[in-house]
Amino acid sequence: RCERTGVRHRTADDYFRDLVRPEKDVEGHRRRGMRGGALRAGPRAGGDDDGGGASSDDGRSSDAGPIYPCTALAVLRIVELFRPADWSGDTMTVVNRSEVLGLPLAAMLSGRGARVLSADDRSVLEFGPGGRVRRTDLSLEECVRASDVVVSGVPDPDFRVPTEWIREGSTVINVASGHGGNFDE
Repeated sequence: RCERTGVRHRTADDYFRDLVRPEKDVEGHRRRGMRGGALRAGPRAGGDDDGGGASSDDGRSSDAGPIYPCTALAVLRIVELFRPADWSGDTMTVVNRSEVLGLPLAAMLSGRGARVLSADDRSVLEFGPGGRVRRTDLSLEECVRASDVVVSGVPDPDFRVPTEWIREGSTVINVASGHGGNFDE
């Protein structure tokens, strides 16, 4: 608990993240701001107002819409470039569930109608249209084999998605940096 504000923070990172003014938070990390809609899966996620808006000081989104993390928004734009058609019926796997990439990207993609499988080292969550999120028993291999789009941004230099798991014609996006990526060439 912060003595000055009375707000409970799980970690020091939470405390410092919440000190950033909403209009300067380009990754949309302020927890109060996220409750205002930036990470909520649903019809607005990734829609016409998908990231250009600003939040007010009380954490509510302004009329311009919620702020989405710029990394996730950039990946969304890349997916749009390579798969411009309707995504309803498409399965997309995001390997990373961070606040910078995985969670907001899964919310934005599912908000556009895709079935999104969000995998990390502990579990797989399925993000469906309308903001529905549920835990699944699928393995990472099953997720990747079923996917039209695979996005990976795991920071571990030893992590690899085997290319034999990737379906012919799938779009693959590597967001991992600094170590050659998450896919075998």
